[in-house]
Amino acid sequence: HLRGLAQVSKLNGTGDDEDYDIDTDTDTTTIERKLVLSTRRIIQRYVMAVFFFATGGETTWVRTGNWLDTTKDECEWRVDIFPIGSHCSTSSDDLGIIKKLQFINNGISGQLPPEIGLLTSVTFLVIDATVQPDGNKLTGSLPAEMKTLGNLDLIKIVGHDFNVSLPDDLFL
Repeated sequence: HLRGLAQVSKLNGTGDDEDYDIDTDTDTTTIERKLVLSTRRIIQRYVMAVFFFATGGETTWVRTGNWLDTTKDECEWRVDIFPIGSHCSTSSDDLGIIKKLQFINNGISGQLPPEIGLLTSVTFLVIDATVQPDGNKLTGSLPAEMKTLGNLDLIKIVGHDFNVSLPDDLFL
């Protein structure tokens, strides 16, 4: 999971809800892009990188699109077909906070990382593998940290090979 740290390696310090200014130049123009990330956004970006590597992003995902593109905001990390990927709030109260994760038949495999529990604002989580090649499925069990996803209105994780039943208190 530490490979996900590459996405936040440009950040210095840890700070408490401070903003970090990161200046990067694009490869094709001299236009300077300025990114301001709060601690919450840094954690969110890290979790999305960990999710990618833990669920076979490099090896089994059918489509990766611009996932982990360091020139894009994590709210824009999508695979080639909309709406698969991450979707963020446009409300001024929580602008740029991931609210929705949706993956349908994209070769998601491995295990859901416990870090997913850090995305406490997610309201919609779909990881559907009902029409996926054999072997490209989530396995194991849902991480206990998913108990922290108290804002979920919808969770749909189907077509996978979990080896345990869901705990009764998972979403109480």
